[in-house]
Amino acid sequence: MKITFLGTGTSFGVPMIGCPCEVCQSDDSYNKRLRSSILVQTDSTSILIDTSPDFRQQALQAKLKSLSAVLYTHYHFDHLAGLDDLRALQYHHSRETKPITLFADKRTLETIKKRFAYCFHSPTGIQNTPRVVGQQITHFHSFHINDIEVLPLPVYHGDEIITGYCLNRSFAYFTDISLMPASSREYIKGLDTVVLTALRHHPHKKHFSLQEAMVEAKKLHAERIFFTHVSHKIDHGSISPGLPGGMQLAYDGLEIFI
Repeated sequence: MKITFLGTGTSFGVPMIGCPCEVCQSDDSYNKRLRSSILVQTDSTSILIDTSPDFRQQALQAKLKSLSAVLYTHYHFDHLAGLDDLRALQYHHSRETKPITLFADKRTLETIKKRFAYCFHSPTGIQNTPRVVGQQITHFHSFHINDIEVLPLPVYHGDEIITGYCLNRSFAYFTDISLMPASSREYIKGLDTVVLTALRHHPHKKHFSLQEAMVEAKKLHAERIFFTHVSHKIDHGSISPGLPGGMQLAYDGLEIFI
């Protein structure tokens, strides 16, 4: 399985509009962060996790040509807003192209259907809107998308419960997380690779700080931990080299293999 980090930034992105801080003004490419999303690929399957507002740019950079499905972590704008650009993946295909399935929890699916209602009623052959169908997920109940097993796991984003995903029992992705329930942690201990939010140095009520993410990482005993959803409060060049063994900041365009 190949994992591509399409974006590793917060809802503001980095650089943040109008910000004069050193990270936002940095020339370091590792400090250029689009909104968080990843692409998961095998020889027969291509899965996107979240359609960020930057999806068009991310898809072009990744040379994306097709998708098997989209998994959604939650309903916030920075994880949904790029959904309309899915239509470009269907534009050059025939009328028989199947709709792209969007997997999400109940609240997220309801939000998507409300904000993007036109995507669910697009007739076959119409090319100016995406053609999608929704599939509600249930936490702790796994399913398959071709050769990839998907296990949705609940985590806390402040006082809300959102979704992280464990794929093929070897890789797990948790963005916008502030607390890992023990019941979810049991499924991901000792995995090959885990991705966690690390927003900034000081605490935030809805996201792990870098220090909190490192504490959780040690509990997981994964071989590799990557930190994502990173704000302009963290400079890649000064922080990533000093992280404990097996831990590092992810960056836009990073490719890893599981």
